Amino acid sequence: MPTYAGKAYKTMNGELVLFQIPSKGGASPYYYRINLPEQKRIESLVANAFKADAARYMALRQPYPYSDPCNPPAQIIDAAIQIYNDMRARMVKGLPIVVSGSKNLVEACKGSIKEAEIDVASGVTNPIKVARRKAFYERYVYPYSPFKDPVTAINSGVLKEWQHWRDRYWISGEGQLITQIETEKNGKIYRRTITKKDRRIPTLSTKNTEWIHLKNGFDWAARQGWIEIDLIPRHYFRRTQVGDADKNPAFTPSLWESLEKKAQEWINKDKLRGDNKRVRQLCWWFALVCRAYGLRTAECYALRKRHLVIAGDVVKLSIGAIKTKSTGKHERTIDPIFKFRQKMFSLFTKELPAFYQKQYGRPWRDEDPIWMHNDGQPIRKFYRGFDSLLHFAGITEDPQGHNYNFTSLRHTTITEFIETTNLSTGLIAIWAGTSSQMIDKTYNQSIMRRAHFLQTRGEGGPATRDDFDFQAEAKFFGELAESLKGKKP
Repeated sequence: MPTYAGKAYKTMNGELVLFQIPSKGGASPYYYRINLPEQKRIESLVANAFKADAARYMALRQPYPYSDPCNPPAQIIDAAIQIYNDMRARMVKGLPIVVSGSKNLVEACKGSIKEAEIDVASGVTNPIKVARRKAFYERYVYPYSPFKDPVTAINSGVLKEWQHWRDRYWISGEGQLITQIETEKNGKIYRRTITKKDRRIPTLSTKNTEWIHLKNGFDWAARQGWIEIDLIPRHYFRRTQVGDADKNPAFTPSLWESLEKKAQEWINKDKLRGDNKRVRQLCWWFALVCRAYGLRTAECYALRKRHLVIAGDVVKLSIGAIKTKSTGKHERTIDPIFKFRQKMFSLFTKELPAFYQKQYGRPWRDEDPIWMHNDGQPIRKFYRGFDSLLHFAGITEDPQGHNYNFTSLRHTTITEFIETTNLSTGLIAIWAGTSSQMIDKTYNQSIMRRAHFLQTRGEGGPATRDDFDFQAEAKFFGELAESLKGKKP
């Protein structure tokens, strides 16, 4: 029996005892002793069970002044009861109440990371993907006590309980008091503030990604012979509560007009933190191209000069298969919407070539990216610049609190396409590189507005913009419909 500094604190019918050990400093961290029926007595420092959570470990590890009788603070009692409940749950299942640390899911995930890091060093695996998986493990897998049980003891019920714990991690769980987390980028450590957007139940796509990470750990365990591959449990995360997916609102005509005006002021600003006029100019042109052609951000980043198809006074874009799914590929050659025709022709034939010649001192070649650094390497990130512009213009979110971003440009164009033309959603889907079902699902309100307009004002003519050249617009969409005939959305 240990020597106590004061009368020990007992709870859970005497099966859990909290105590301090005498020391010269008059203070000590708290220890626990657990006496479960027909089980070996377990004694340890309370903090030791929480080493995976550095902040909580340090909080529980601190020494507290002695008192007689012993009077542990609430956080010590809560932590000790958590340890007790975990051990009792394992006992009820017929499992060892203390796991040796081998052949469990935590060790399997650590092994899979070590294996992946070897692949990174040899250039086989993307380091960013491995870093994200490792961060997921450290925050949501290693601290979860049931994952320290033998991997064969984990079933669908355990995974369901873990999912519930994970869903509430940032809302009412261990993450509710965390305000910042450390992230690594290009070998440097940054502190990222946890926003209101982070404190929500994960979306379905996030849960799917996290299950892939978790299953990597099970697969590694199977390769080591720790578990039969047929016994890897199924995780029915689709049956659990999911958060709302991010909504990317479209710009209204008045907001877009305001943004265009503010953009010129923003570009010419003498000094803004973290960028320069050259980057700002390219960022705005990038936004205009996304807006003119209704592009996905990934499609716009991937463009090269050879993807430009000049036909008279129109610059078409030959879009490659940026995304490949079972629904098909997204290759297509498309025109800009009519109002941007002249602007895009001037940008690609005059402004961009002159810009690169002046800024980089060399011509713009066919194999060059459309968006490039002075060494000819593609620029892959404009989102910080666009975010800077939106804040500068005071256009950051819609009335419902949804944030504007690059995807809003695509939504704006498709919304305008639907509301100002009589083209079928099938033809619009082909132009946008998506399916007609996705158009019907995502832009249902715009389709209803167009139907209401046609019903009340008759066929033909733009529905929302009074400044269109009606005849030229009708000719443009007639040509587009003719060129898309025979294609499947």
